[in-house]
Amino acid sequence: MSTAYQFRLCGDGAWHLGVAVRRSFTWSKDGAISVSERQRAPVDDEGTAFKPKTDVVVEGHVYAPTAGAREVISQVEIEGLRRRIRACGKREVVSCNGGSSEWSRAEPFDRIQLARSNAYGGFDEVAFSREGDDDADAAVRLGAELSIVSRFAYPRNAQGIGFYMVDNREANIGRPVPSLDDPDDPVLPERLLRESTRDWIDAPVPAWWGWSEPDDFPRSHLLGFTADHLSPKRRVREMELGALEPPDLERRSAPQGLEGLPYGLVDEPRAHLAAAPGMATRRLVGGETIRLVNLEPNRPERLLRVPRASPALRVRPPGCNWLDLEPQIDSLVIRPDDLELALVFTAKLRVAGQYPDDELQQVELAIDWPSGAG
Repeated sequence: MSTAYQFRLCGDGAWHLGVAVRRSFTWSKDGAISVSERQRAPVDDEGTAFKPKTDVVVEGHVYAPTAGAREVISQVEIEGLRRRIRACGKREVVSCNGGSSEWSRAEPFDRIQLARSNAYGGFDEVAFSREGDDDADAAVRLGAELSIVSRFAYPRNAQGIGFYMVDNREANIGRPVPSLDDPDDPVLPERLLRESTRDWIDAPVPAWWGWSEPDDFPRSHLLGFTADHLSPKRRVREMELGALEPPDLERRSAPQGLEGLPYGLVDEPRAHLAAAPGMATRRLVGGETIRLVNLEPNRPERLLRVPRASPALRVRPPGCNWLDLEPQIDSLVIRPDDLELALVFTAKLRVAGQYPDDELQQVELAIDWPSGAG
């Protein structure tokens, strides 16, 4: 549909004009894919034309395949990518013994939303009220949000639940336990509570497949906003998922020569990836098989194919001839609740310099979509 134009100073030191176009599709009960009647422009992280791999995002719910289920494993597979999330019914802390805890039995559920608010993380307001945080108070006076900047906020996911300090003692009783976790990095009674905010890197990773925020580790770290206390005692899950490499933990400043540049101008290609860690593993080209498990109501498994629907793109900057662009799939967004998926194709063109706003508005784009889903 519509397009987004951006200028970025890329790794080659040159300016580029980026173009992003979005195409939505729906699937029928038998899995046949067709072009959706509803189309919209790329928004937010969909419109970034400088990703080194394809972001895969899944938005919706985990569905219980049978009535009375208390625990369900959901899964998404696309060639080169396989991720699982375990969903459990409502639970809470019932007792604490040192650094461990006991929980109530999970309640039965029909569905649980794949939302970061249901995953591990959050802001421990109990610990903040008890100990205070002078640095966070100073940042709040400058307009920052306490639940993000406080040392009692989980750097991977400040919007989740479960990041509680051991020293809260009885105050932790009755607090909720995350409904979503990664079976390969699980939230366990002995891992829920933290000895201090300094050991957050060894805490469970949040489990969801939506868009990450620039404030979320490891994306924040790759953007140059280096996290504190990176001295892990166990394998860092983001390394297992390919989102980080060992040298990344040694980084203590923004990429050389780019200190102080605003978000979006960082000379680190992985910083433009905005899917959850492990959800951007390769460049999709179309035709790949998608397998969804327990992500669609009344259907435990769904098989689909990524549409082969790459558009022909041409751009004409002011005073120039039409130029052909090479599109690539930068984002795949899957919404099983709506039987819908969307592809965001992007392309970029090296230009001599950044255009003034009035010239940018004169850029023309021609899009020729193939018929059907391909």
